[in-house]
Amino acid sequence: MRTVVKVKKEYEKEEITNVFCDWCGATMGTHSLYDGEYILLAVTGSASYPDGGWEKGWKVEDLCDSCTKKLRQLLVDNGLTVTEVDEGW
Repeated sequence: MRTVVKVKKEYEKEEITNVFCDWCGATMGTHSLYDGEYILLAVTGSASYPDGGWEKGWKVEDLCDSCTKKLRQLLVDNGLTVTEVDEGW
């Protein structure tokens, strides 16, 4: 035999309400689950095994469109090759 009761559980959850550009401070808003523009410039090392792994390095995440273009130009002006990507699935 079982006794069943309804239990109300309360919890806290963190949500991103606004994103600000790290370079110029402009408000970038938030991104939806399905659509959004983002920058990911990352340098990482990693190892992956069946029972776990690791990844460490650094990344740039929060840049507005204007600052993303400025960063791209800065990289190109300093001799780095920036490869365009256009993918669909």
